[in-house]
Amino acid sequence: SEAQVKTLARQLFAGLHFLHARATLHRDIKPSNLLYHQGRLQLADFGLARQQQADQRLTPNVVSMWYRAPELLWKKASVNYTTAIDMWATGCVIAELLQGFPLMAGKTELEQMEEIVTCLGTHPSYGERLVHTKTTKKGIELWDRFEHLSKEGLELLTTLLEYDPDRRWTAKQA
Repeated sequence: SEAQVKTLARQLFAGLHFLHARATLHRDIKPSNLLYHQGRLQLADFGLARQQQADQRLTPNVVSMWYRAPELLWKKASVNYTTAIDMWATGCVIAELLQGFPLMAGKTELEQMEEIVTCLGTHPSYGERLVHTKTTKKGIELWDRFEHLSKEGLELLTTLLEYDPDRRWTAKQA
């Protein structure tokens, strides 16, 4: 239910806020890396976790494909990581918990980019980065997919699944 997902999301945000306040990026947020027992959610699998450093460049091939932020898919070279990649993945996880299946499930990077555009539409300032996408698409509104959610729930999903990493909510804001 929405109430159960809200409880899980609050615990996930608290865990991410703890990590991010200590300049640590998880880099692999997905349902299989979340442990839940007796009402308590815990983050697991820190194998890809790294300390965030100014201008630190890391490979873009982290985060499982379905939860990978657009900025990781668009760039072929190393990427300057921020906490926004964890927040995008968190938005995907919350959407998955709400609907019972992954929000965007591409098999390749190209398919994943197409899934994102199909779901969210082409963002005006990021469209040129979608090299393989020839047309501008509107996307299906999250409101249509999650019409049962409250206004606040839709706002949360919208701000977590924001193309621009600088405009995505932080764990603290969420």
